[in-house]
Amino acid sequence: MPSTMSILSILALALAAQAGPLKRASFTLQNGLDAQALNAQFQTLTASSSCNPGQNACIQGAFAQCVNGQFVTFPCAGGLTCVALPLVNSAGTSITCDTEADAETRIAATGASGGIAGRSLESRASFTLQNGIDAQQLNAQFASLTASSPCTPGQNACVGGQFAQCVNGQFISTPCAGGLTCVALPLVNSPGTSITCDTEADAATRIAATGATGASVQRVSRLFIHDSGHATYARNEIASYNTNLQAERGLPQDLVDWLAPTLQVSTFLTRERRAPDIVAVGFQELLPLHLGLSGLSGHVIENRNALILSQIEEHAPNKEKYTLIAKVVNVGVALLIYGRDDGVGRVVQDVQTQWTGCGPAYMGNKGAVGVRFRVPAADGGVGEVFTFVCAHLTAHAHNCPHRIRDFHYIVGSLLFPPLPGTESYLPTTMYSTSHLFFFGDLNFRINYPPDHPLANKRASSEVARMLDDESVREALKEDDQLYIERDQKGSGFVGMREGEFWKFKCSYKYQLEEVDKYDFKRFPAWTDRIMYTTYSDSPDTPTASNITNALYISIPSYTTSDHKPIVSLLLLPPSIPNTAPTPPVLKLPPTYRPQIDPYATLKRYLGRTLDRLIGYCWWLLYALGAGSAIYGIGNFILGLGLGLWGVGVEAEPAPGDTACDGLILHLI
Repeated sequence: MPSTMSILSILALALAAQAGPLKRASFTLQNGLDAQALNAQFQTLTASSSCNPGQNACIQGAFAQCVNGQFVTFPCAGGLTCVALPLVNSAGTSITCDTEADAETRIAATGASGGIAGRSLESRASFTLQNGIDAQQLNAQFASLTASSPCTPGQNACVGGQFAQCVNGQFISTPCAGGLTCVALPLVNSPGTSITCDTEADAATRIAATGATGASVQRVSRLFIHDSGHATYARNEIASYNTNLQAERGLPQDLVDWLAPTLQVSTFLTRERRAPDIVAVGFQELLPLHLGLSGLSGHVIENRNALILSQIEEHAPNKEKYTLIAKVVNVGVALLIYGRDDGVGRVVQDVQTQWTGCGPAYMGNKGAVGVRFRVPAADGGVGEVFTFVCAHLTAHAHNCPHRIRDFHYIVGSLLFPPLPGTESYLPTTMYSTSHLFFFGDLNFRINYPPDHPLANKRASSEVARMLDDESVREALKEDDQLYIERDQKGSGFVGMREGEFWKFKCSYKYQLEEVDKYDFKRFPAWTDRIMYTTYSDSPDTPTASNITNALYISIPSYTTSDHKPIVSLLLLPPSIPNTAPTPPVLKLPPTYRPQIDPYATLKRYLGRTLDRLIGYCWWLLYALGAGSAIYGIGNFILGLGLGLWGVGVEAEPAPGDTACDGLILHLI
């Protein structure tokens, strides 16, 4: 409705410019007087005033329509208020959103004196200061209100920066448009105040113009404000799962154990049940590799999206609704980001997705996908940028140096557009952000020393028993490859922090269809990890973060994969006021500067071309082998040999056959 009001205002201005004074003379003055009379009448109305169906009016600065015998109000856009205006080219008036200054000019142009409501400038002087003081008092009162505060029917207020109306003894909130907040403003032409959506800067200017001193608007510097009305830590839920190439079979239909951890911890954290603001769900080995390489992931990712969205809404503590902010998939690595409809999901801007491959020849069987978006500040400022990266790195214990190279390649090739407000046209790395979350199957293993009690018990059931002991796991963290490379050597993942991963049992490698039985083809390890950092973290304390890791666990009940899914609940710190035109970014050690790969685009699309070539070839062999690529290769060679023999040609493989088949076997 605010956008409709703005369009009406523009149309009215256009009409006003088309007519000459001679054609307006007979009705112009009467139109001005009628507009003043309506504005005076509107000042006496409240949301509970009686009305006739279809009647339009202005109530406390908001446009109002009568529905079923009751006024329903719609706040005007920032800096505007609802007023009656004189028509220009015909007899009558219109009700629309406009600035008070423009409305007063239009009415005065008709010859009607006394301002918007027919009162003289002199008569306004006696109440101007009091209006400003009253607006200040209301804003102070609103700062203490919550959605559960008692109210009387028809009462309007501001709750958590949103316009609120009392319905059946409870506040119902309506978010303001982007960059605006709900405030009480002083009326100009009569005693009283109005409650509407405006920028904090404009509200402060209006109140200061009355002569009132002190705080004009009670500021709450927080990107996420919920029904409680209080400034709170924003909750991010990060979930990751290597589904072992299972496609739709990789997830059960009930995801409550994995994606609804706040049901268990919310009371402990905040004494209230509250759903996460952002939910990020990452997958690795999303579907069979021949389908992923062929780019045939659309059906699977849509199925996952529908299931996840239905589950997080079904299990949300207060039945909160969510919006899919973005999804991205490359071969088997996928990422889906959701935001609450009453918060970030409604205001998010500048959504971007990216992908890169770091498999053989930059193929996507290993690699990363990323999502970046911006959440504007409540005061209309640039706000903060969030970047989420889901990755799948090279496997096997001896490939730790390769995994570090994978990470640096991802940094240099997973590139995003320049940040808003900057003059640079160069792409940016994942480190150019306010908040960074890096997670997935990172494949780091444990370097068991030869003298460690577990080193010679590779196939023993005693390993599982010993790993049940948290003190044993905590000691093993010193031998965890990721912990060593990140926190001791500083060779990769610079600036990233992590929760106490040793608190949960190793997430890999398990026997299929078993809750708690390791498969000793690979030694147990924490291959699946979640890391994070925020712009207020200091490089001088590289392991300490202002993000609170409230929950970091694995989910043993999922048995269709040799990995266990993991989940973390992260509480972001309150925002730091920022008046700069650019969002705040991460602080990195002076010894580390992320490097952009100048050939990143070429490498990415070389890898994708090979993905498709190998994928289609593999898919054909898979089909020829009735579900087995190995049998398909045999059938292909046998058929080729018989065909060549049948035409009397020497059965010699074409140059491309051996390379294609060999790479398929390597990828398997």
